[in-house]
Amino acid sequence: MSAMVYPREETLERLTQDEIVLNTKAVMQGLETLRGEHAQLLNSILDCAQPAVAQEKSSLLRKSLEDIELGLGEAQGYLSALHSHLAQKSRMFRKPC
Repeated sequence: MSAMVYPREETLERLTQDEIVLNTKAVMQGLETLRGEHAQLLNSILDCAQPAVAQEKSSLLRKSLEDIELGLGEAQGYLSALHSHLAQKSRMFRKPC
């Protein structure tokens, strides 16, 4: 039986805003690459495989493509929300007292 191990709070690294944005963009770039590879595989399977095999594999690839698109949309929404939050925070600090 395995036990869940949680890191101690003091060992957790705090990311800066720039690091969060850069990491999110890196994940998005990886997802975009994966999306392209899946699209190529899907086209290849539809062109070359037997109908029954093509249908099963293409169904799995389409589901995976949907999940990739969902991940990209969530990451874009996250970046947009973070940008809005940072802009609001910046305006707060610029207001004269």
